[in-house]
Amino acid sequence: MPAPWVGLLAVARRHRYRSHMRESEIDRGGRVLRVRDAGDPGGAVVVYFHGTPGSRLDLCFGEQLAAEHGVRLVTFDRPGYGGSIPAPFRVGIDRG
Repeated sequence: MPAPWVGLLAVARRHRYRSHMRESEIDRGGRVLRVRDAGDPGGAVVVYFHGTPGSRLDLCFGEQLAAEHGVRLVTFDRPGYGGSIPAPFRVGIDRG
């Protein structure tokens, strides 16, 4: 009698999904934006803008599910959150 995990391995092979996760930093003029790209690299792209508070990691729980359904998730940290540098304060701009 085969080990119980052998059947699970066969199921996993049948349902192999293209999935990846990559984090990178984009630097533009000294300002850094931290970006996370996960799911199916060839899938439909969903760009997630997090609220306050929040971060690029808000959707980590669903990355495998996204890959299984052919979706690519692109998330990022807004300025001042997570790995992104805060926006500089500018004199004369209405902050209201």
